Amino acid sequence: MLKRTLYISSAMHLSTKDNQLILSPKEENGALRLVPIEDIGYIIIENQQTSITIPTLNSLSESNVAVVFCGRNFFNIFAHDYIKNSASFDF
Repeated sequence: MLKRTLYISSAMHLSTKDNQLILSPKEENGALRLVPIEDIGYIIIENQQTSITIPTLNSLSESNVAVVFCGRNFFNIFAHDYIKNSASFDF
């Protein structure tokens, strides 16, 4: 089965209930969205105002969902730090 990739580009609060990811917009007129965690493969969080609960991260990790956080320059934070701190590769 194909897994979904969620791209979070606006301010959201991510939480879980009944094995569903709850996407709550932080703006008043946004609609609440539910996504079954088993359908998710990746979550890319671009917006710096997005919040996520620790139990949500635990549930995503248990379901092998990759969560990618982007910095202000829109690079993957972990890959950017690795590249910045690695001058050369020796094999």
